[in-house]
Amino acid sequence: MPNNPDTPFRLDHPLQDYKEHSIRDNFDPLIINWKGKIGYGDIISPISYAYNMAEKNSSDVVLKFHWPDPEPKLYKESDTETIQQWISITNNIIKKPPFWDVGIEHVYDSPLGYNHDNYDAQDMELHNMRFSQYGMNDGDNAFSTYNKITMVTSIKHKQQLADYDAGKAWKDPLANTPSGMAWPRVGDLIKKRGWDPRHVHYATPMKKVVDLMLQSRGVIGYHGAHMWIARLLGMPMIIFSKGNLTKKAFPWAIIFEYWSDYNPELTEEYFQQSIQKREEWIHEYKYWLTEPNFHRLRQQRT
Repeated sequence: MPNNPDTPFRLDHPLQDYKEHSIRDNFDPLIINWKGKIGYGDIISPISYAYNMAEKNSSDVVLKFHWPDPEPKLYKESDTETIQQWISITNNIIKKPPFWDVGIEHVYDSPLGYNHDNYDAQDMELHNMRFSQYGMNDGDNAFSTYNKITMVTSIKHKQQLADYDAGKAWKDPLANTPSGMAWPRVGDLIKKRGWDPRHVHYATPMKKVVDLMLQSRGVIGYHGAHMWIARLLGMPMIIFSKGNLTKKAFPWAIIFEYWSDYNPELTEEYFQQSIQKREEWIHEYKYWLTEPNFHRLRQQRT
């Protein structure tokens, strides 16, 4: 037997006696500059990306949003939240890495001449995949008490995507049908099957959308707007879209191009398929986080 000195047996956990220590004491953090824009995807995506970079590269990160305006402002006068408040809400609910910090700064009167730097979108399905602190609540309740579905539609849009920018019409094909009544039709078909659809619109406050989605079985909508919140919450989702980018931006979504392709009788089956796809992507995501990628950044601007 080795003649080792007598030492007291210790039973603790990995964070026992852990002291808060910032890597800034020894190294510079990774700085990401990002042009501020108005969409939910334009805030949830970079924040998720910044946290992934912190965990992936074992480094503190500073994400700087650059705004052309001199101060925070409402996108529309009828809005109840500024875009900067959306950023704060997202940062409050996103899952944090245990050892690394992400700081978010706002730079005003700064019309950035490019979209972003230190940005690596090589793995588009994974680079901005990150979930909230709420975890997954799939199947926690029986159908009779858990039949709400959040509907992210453009029914109340004053201007449809096809009118605002023809190049974005693919994001919402149901708004571009000859009758213009496809979204109400989908809602009616779902309701007739015993579901309780709850509609949210672009003007619906973010806090209300989060609360409603957490009470829902799944989310049905188009590519954009509150679907990014559904992605952050890990919700099973059905998306109507005609774009190939949707498969990368929402990798576990069940996607239809036309409402006639969607069978409302199979809504629960679609949600189950979405959950299965999500779990497969989470498995890939956990491996992806283990590979550092500083060597691929190189201060690139895009």
